[in-house]
Amino acid sequence: MKGIIYAIKINDLSHSGLRVLDVKIGRTTNINSTLAQYRRVSRNIKILDMWLPNIALSLNDCERGAHELAAKYAYERDSEKFVFLQESYNKFADNVSLLLKRTSKSDMLDSKSKEELLFCKGRGVEGRGKYIKNGFIIMEGSQAAKEVVKSMKGKGATKKRLELVKNKIMVEGDGCYVFKKDYKANSPSRAACIILGRSSNGWVEWKNQEGVSLDELKKK
Repeated sequence: MKGIIYAIKINDLSHSGLRVLDVKIGRTTNINSTLAQYRRVSRNIKILDMWLPNIALSLNDCERGAHELAAKYAYERDSEKFVFLQESYNKFADNVSLLLKRTSKSDMLDSKSKEELLFCKGRGVEGRGKYIKNGFIIMEGSQAAKEVVKSMKGKGATKKRLELVKNKIMVEGDGCYVFKKDYKANSPSRAACIILGRSSNGWVEWKNQEGVSLDELKKK
C-alpha cells in the first residue's frame, strides 16, 4: 500500500452543546496496521479522511503541511492529536483536499488489485490475470489445461471452456490451450477452474510474484 496521510477520530464528545472531535493526524504506509494499534487503546476509533501525498512532496512534507493546516483550525493540539469542533474539522479537511487527493480503503484496494499481476499454476500450465471488482480478467497468452478432470465434466466451468474453444478465445497450443485474447470470468474461482481444468478456489490459487494469494492480498 502506498503512503497516505490520515485523520482518525479518537474521541467524539459533546461539550457545552458543541460536538468536539479528538483527531490524530499522521502518515502511514499500512493503514490496517495503524488502525490495529489505535484499537488497542480504543475500539471506537474511526477513519475520518485519508489523502494520497502530493507527488511533488515527500510523505513527511505532506504530513507536516497537514499538521500546520490543522493547527489553524483546531483550538487545541498535543503533538499529532488535534481537538476540533465539527465545523472546524470540516473546513480543515476541505482545505487539505485542495492540496492532496482524498482516497479511501476501497479506492486503494481497487487500485492495487487492478495493478497486481496474478498467476495461477498447476497441471503443467500457467495463467496470468488481474482481479477486478466484479470478476477476474484472464490475460491473453495464458495457458489452460488441455483436459478436465473427471469430477469437472458437465460442470459450468467445463461448459464455459468448450464455449471459449468454440469462439476461438482459447486455441490449441503445445499440449495445452492458449488464450488469444483477454477474457473476463465472473469470479477468481471460475477463472482458476478454467485454467486448471479442475475445481479450484481462485482466492487461493491466484498468487502474485511473491507467492502471496489473492485472499491474503485482499486482507492487507
